[in-house]
Amino acid sequence: MRGTRRDRRSDPEPVRSTGTSGHRVLVGCRPDSLLAELAANDGLPVVPVDFRRLGPLAEALARIIARERVDLVNSHDTRDRRALTWLRWQHRLPQAFVVTRHTMPLTCRGAACGRLSVDRTIAVSHAVARGLRRRLYPGTRLRVVPNGIDFARWMRRRLRQPWRVRPPRSATWRDVP
Repeated sequence: MRGTRRDRRSDPEPVRSTGTSGHRVLVGCRPDSLLAELAANDGLPVVPVDFRRLGPLAEALARIIARERVDLVNSHDTRDRRALTWLRWQHRLPQAFVVTRHTMPLTCRGAACGRLSVDRTIAVSHAVARGLRRRLYPGTRLRVVPNGIDFARWMRRRLRQPWRVRPPRSATWRDVP
């Protein structure tokens, strides 16, 4: 699920490639957001989610996950991460739970307990990973994927067409209404 409470910068390539590799991808966001428009333009199903209140958000996410038979949840924002952690603590989220951290962690004690509820944390830079390790994040659950793109995997896939190899273009998504 993708939180959209604040401006968000991301590259759409991982989502597109996941969708084209045979996996079904759902994008959870505000229906009036730029992210919803970009996902719809790429042919990805958009699931409207209201991120304003934590309790109703957790219930909505639980319903969406059950209805759509979701196998893996990837959280990119604090609000949906907290709601999904709450569901995990209540034993209502048995699916794989991955968190993508884009910024340096400013973790308080209560949020530190949440790190134990995720199956994998993806840090988009080595600096973010160092910050997480300083806050005692379990190293076995932490993986660094620079800019959120696994270039080794991307290049292996692209090298089959040697004349078409070029680095992915980065895009900035700003989720403003």
